[in-house]
Parts: sequence; C-alpha cells; structure tokens
Amino acid sequence: MQLKRLPAFLTITYLFTWTFWIALIVLVRRGALIVGEWNYTLLFTIGGFGPFVGAIAVLPGEKSLKRILDRIFFSRDGSWIWLFAMALALLITVGASSLELAMGMTLSSAPYLLLISTFFQGGQEEIGWRGTLQPILEERFSYPISTLITGLIWACWHLPLWLIPGTGQSEMPFLLYAFLAVLLSFWLGGLYKKTGSVFYCSLFHGWNNLLFMFFVIKPNLLFFIGLILMTVFSSRLAISASRFD
Repeated sequence: MQLKRLPAFLTITYLFTWTFWIALIVLVRRGALIVGEWNYTLLFTIGGFGPFVGAIAVLPGEKSLKRILDRIFFSRDGSWIWLFAMALALLITVGASSLELAMGMTLSSAPYLLLISTFFQGGQEEIGWRGTLQPILEERFSYPISTLITGLIWACWHLPLWLIPGTGQSEMPFLLYAFLAVLLSFWLGGLYKKTGSVFYCSLFHGWNNLLFMFFVIKPNLLFFIGLILMTVFSSRLAISASRFD
C-alpha cells in the first residue's frame, strides 16, 4: 500500500527543507545573510526542493532519470485545455480585481519570472504534493479530506519562513496563509485529478505565484467571487475525473 510511504515522504521532505531554512533563520538573524541577496536566495531555493527530494526517495521501483521525467511530464491526451482554462480563470480573477501592476513589474519580465516560479520557486514542489502526498492520502481518506490535509501539511512546511524578518510569509498571518494554501490545494488537486499531470500542476503553481507577484492584490468582491468560482470549477474537475478512475 502507498500509505506505508507517507512517514518516509514527510520525514525526508521536512528534514531536507527545514535544514536549509533553519540555517537561513540563524544566518539572517546573525547578519551573515540579507533577505533577497543571491546567497540567501540560493539556500532558500535549495530548501524548496524538499518535496521533490521526498517524492523521488519514496518512488517505488527503479529511479532512473527516464522514469522520473515520465512521471513528471505525463498528461492525459487533450487535458492541456483544463490547464489553460484554470490559468485563464486565475488571470481574470486576479487581473480584473486589481487592474494595477505591482511596483517594479513589467510585462517583459513575465516569461522569466514564470520559468523561475515553475521550476525553482514553487512549481518544483508539485511532484511531492500533488504527485505523491495527495494520492497516498486518498488511499485512506476521501478526495476533499485528502486535499484539505495536503493543503495544511503544505502550509506547515513553510513555517520556518515566519521566523525570518523580511520574508513575505513573516508579514502575513499564518492562518490566512494556511487558508490560501488549502484553497490552492483544491485548485491544483482538481487539475491533477483531471489531467494526471505533475507538470501541468507545476505550471499552474508557477502561474499562480507569478500573478500574485505581478499584480497588487485587492481583496474586493470580484476577487472573492473569482476564488469561489475557481474552487467550484476545480472541484467539478476532480468529480468528473473520479468517475473514470
């Protein structure tokens, strides 16, 4: 049973990430590193690969590069349309509710930032969260409960960042962050159930991070209506995919 892999996955994921991020806490508080500088970013980015390392470590069978790449880049035929639909819905939700770019952001920087967000600062986690943890939990729990647990574990994985002054997390209440992580977990969970693609989840994760960096977030009525509609839509994707499992 996949459930037996859960303790190993969580231990490796948290231990790998927290080793680097706790080192960041110590170095930043001692003044040896400054948030945002290249050496800080390097340690932060390496730590962010914890879910990736955990997923590969518990991957059953042969761990060849071809098998890992096949695991990441598999997708059901024609399922790209659901990625496109989710990405467009999020763009409309965030963009239309904001109508204001964040300071220093330009359209020309978007492709570069999307690549970074997808492969190094967010999207690389998806083989761990959606590709490994969620399916393991679904052996024991229903899809909604598994998605909720995944979101909470994902949020708690970020906890060391609240102890580093100057990070985005340290400026946000943890409960609000956990709520947003659970919400995004439902969106990504629905996308994964429908497409079977870790890579599509990585792209959407990166796209989400890009939009939340790119626009000034304004929690108005249009913004919350969009979040609700996206959650309903992604849940419908998961339900429709489950009928064919």
